[in-house]
Amino acid sequence: MDTNNLDKWWYGLPENTRQAIGNDEIWEKLDMPSRSALHRYSLLRIYGTAKDRDEERTLLNEIACGLGDLALVRKMASRWRKCATGTG
Repeated sequence: MDTNNLDKWWYGLPENTRQAIGNDEIWEKLDMPSRSALHRYSLLRIYGTAKDRDEERTLLNEIACGLGDLALVRKMASRWRKCATGTG
């Protein structure tokens, strides 16, 4: 799935749903595998069956890794800025 289709899906979600998942800023920074996993997880939750539990866990792990990477990048950028400005 390409970026335009994923963006169309994301911005087509109701505002309260997007806010429950994460804000638009997070979506914009997520990598493609994480965006795709979030989309596939959403479809699985809507149309999946009980036998899809293993795939559901796999998708949640992919999403968590993508979000964790974002958090790590933010933290490292913050530390770098403090070091560069001499405030840390």
